[in-house]
Amino acid sequence: RLMMVGLTDDDVLLECVLIVGSLARHPDCAKLLSDSKIPKLLAELIPAKQADVDLTIQLIFTARCLIAQPISRSEILESTDVVGSVLQMLHEIPDHTDDAVFQAMREQGEDFLDDVLGAESDGKTRE
Repeated sequence: RLMMVGLTDDDVLLECVLIVGSLARHPDCAKLLSDSKIPKLLAELIPAKQADVDLTIQLIFTARCLIAQPISRSEILESTDVVGSVLQMLHEIPDHTDDAVFQAMREQGEDFLDDVLGAESDGKTRE
């Protein structure tokens, strides 16, 4: 419930996302997370919280961790619009942004997204 848009302070939300990202790195946890409301919430939070750089980066990392796990990949990609949310966010980053991470993301565009999400057409993930 703490990860729902508008229901909690951003600092608490960031802590929740950090925990979920850490859990998502483990296959058993990733499967449990992918079967929950978490993937849908990630897709909603990415565009809603893009003004908060730290939170956005952690949301993308968490999505990448879930997609990197073969056991949760198809659920995330088929039942949510996480990738679309990240792509939309990349297109909306202002040219004049001061944040170096967002500047790098904008400059590299979809190639950066492919690297962040770690999804390759053969189903293997990048290290």
